[in-house]
Amino acid sequence: MIVVVGHIIYSKAKVVHDDGEFDILCMGPLAVLPSYQGNGIGSLLMNDSIEAAKALGHRGIVIFGNPNYYHRFGFENAMKYNIQTAEGTNLEEFMVLELYEGSLTGIHGKFYADSVFSVDQEELANFEKQFSNLCNWIMREAYTASLFYYNHDLNSK
Repeated sequence: MIVVVGHIIYSKAKVVHDDGEFDILCMGPLAVLPSYQGNGIGSLLMNDSIEAAKALGHRGIVIFGNPNYYHRFGFENAMKYNIQTAEGTNLEEFMVLELYEGSLTGIHGKFYADSVFSVDQEELANFEKQFSNLCNWIMREAYTASLFYYNHDLNSK
């Protein structure tokens, strides 16, 4: 049996400036089941995925995360590379990893996650309405099924 105890996700992103648009990776989330934390699984996922990103020719990785954890992998504050959030700000948790020496030279500007992460409020409201209806249907069906099994058990005695 295979059990997934951790995962790491990357998405494509961009750093945009008046003089160009630059492709970059965005990492997150990284997660390990609590009962497996402290065994090096998170570090293994980070190190292996960083090597894979290098092998695929990517230039850098952006993350929003805990500096105390991610500095050990070489992540530095994005301000060092003059990369800001989409809002034009910087914060300690906004970090970048240069995948090879000089790979981020000339890359500067505002960071934008893939548009798949953008939320249209009207679409969200429609989804939540449909999801709520689906949940209500599932609960109604589960209740009906449990009554059926309960009645069946009573009738079989």
